[in-house]
Order: sequence, then structure tokens, then C-alpha cells
Amino acid sequence: MIHTDKRTVRKQKSEELKSHTNMKIKSGIIKERLILLEDFQTAGDIFIYLSDMHEVDTSEVIRESVKLGKNVYCPVIRDGDIVPGTFSSGLKSGAFGIPEPMEVSAKNEFDVIIIPGTAFDKNGNRIGRGGGYFDRFLAKTAGKKIALAFDFQIVDKIDTESNDVPVDMILTEERIIALQGNNLDNITPL
Repeated sequence: MIHTDKRTVRKQKSEELKSHTNMKIKSGIIKERLILLEDFQTAGDIFIYLSDMHEVDTSEVIRESVKLGKNVYCPVIRDGDIVPGTFSSGLKSGAFGIPEPMEVSAKNEFDVIIIPGTAFDKNGNRIGRGGGYFDRFLAKTAGKKIALAFDFQIVDKIDTESNDVPVDMILTEERIIALQGNNLDNITPL
């Protein structure tokens, strides 16, 4: 099915996310795909979202990252924008009821940036929740942008605007969509 209108796609995919089943199992498969990526294995600094119950669960990825000695940063909402927070500083209740780190960082370059979305197309374009937080953050932050999504969140085409920032790779429980310039030679199939 081809979707183009952002509002329509956002509404439809948000509803599907609320009623989706087997999210924990699928999140586990996506986590395994991520940790097998060379980009993840060699990363020292990782920026990753703290998931809510309607997103791919990132708690195990964060646990694994900390265990491997990676520096983990997560979103903190400040003045309508995302700034990186240091995961090791502890968490507090944040904007929109999502936990966020207690301390922020001036860091603007990461080896890997792991982001959520409501829908993605095969060109790496994404639809978030409509606030533009991640697009503004990604526009001023360097790093390999990897989206985690359930396969039903992939659509054929998303209309884009000038401020939209595409991702470099999308991982789902069914497939890896690597955009131009991404090498998947070192991935072990699940």
C-alpha cells in the first residue's frame, strides 16, 4: 500500500502500534539484529531513545551497551528540542511521561544514533509523532542513524519536507533496509 499524507500515515500507524501484538518477541529479534551490526559492535558512543510501550523496546539494547562499556546517551527535552543526556547519570521522569537522564551533555557526535518513528519508507524517510524533535536533533548531530521499527511500520513512500532528516538504516524483525553507502557484509543472518 502506498502512503503519502503524513497525518494519515501517522494516525494509522499509531493506531496499529497500540493494537500490535508480540512486541516483546519482535523487539528481541530487532535487538539481536542491531547488536550484530559492525557499526554497533565498534561504537563507543551511542545515542538511543528510551522506549515507551508502543515502540520497539530498547531496554535490552541499553543494558547490552552498558555491559559492553559503551557510553550511552538518551534524549532529554529542553526548550522544545532534544539534547543528549548521559544515561549513567540516572533517570528521572521527563517530558511526555518518558524517563530521561538527569544530566545533559554538550556532545553532538555519536558513532550510532538509534531512533524511533511511527512510519518509515524504503528510502529512509520517517514520520515521528509530529513535533519535529528528532528531525531538529538529527540536523545538528553527526552519526550513523539507525531506526528500529516493526515491519508493519514500513510503507512504500512518505512525502518529505525540507527539514526532514532520513535515516541510514532501518532494522525490523523481518529485514534490514540499508540505504546507499551502508555495508552489510559483516551481518550474520538470524
